[in-house]
Amino acid sequence: MENKNKKILVYGSLRKGEYNYKRFKSMFKDGLKYIETLNIQGFRLYDLGSYPGIKETPTDTTLVVDVMECDPACYASIYGMEIGANYVAKNIVINNEDHTIYVYQGSTHKLVESGDWSKYLSHEQLIEA
Repeated sequence: MENKNKKILVYGSLRKGEYNYKRFKSMFKDGLKYIETLNIQGFRLYDLGSYPGIKETPTDTTLVVDVMECDPACYASIYGMEIGANYVAKNIVINNEDHTIYVYQGSTHKLVESGDWSKYLSHEQLIEA
């Protein structure tokens, strides 16, 4: 693996403020940096239980992602977690820069219409309260 930082697009438990973001931030400190939040097209977001998955779609659906920059050690750890959970890495070019996003390969059932996992979780917690 190259010895340079990589940009990843995260949409679930790795989004800023979510549990895996906090876990990886505590392990890798400055090795994981939040850059910005973007809306991208071409993916549908699904609730898989305690985390989400995405599938590619030809429609104009919106997915809310956080752009993160990872050092090589952090990237390798996130890559291992995602690949081990039935995701595949896909390259997306945004503003002439390569970004990695992880697409779920298993079956999905519960669509998250908003495309925003953090908003969806906040809404679910309000309903359960």
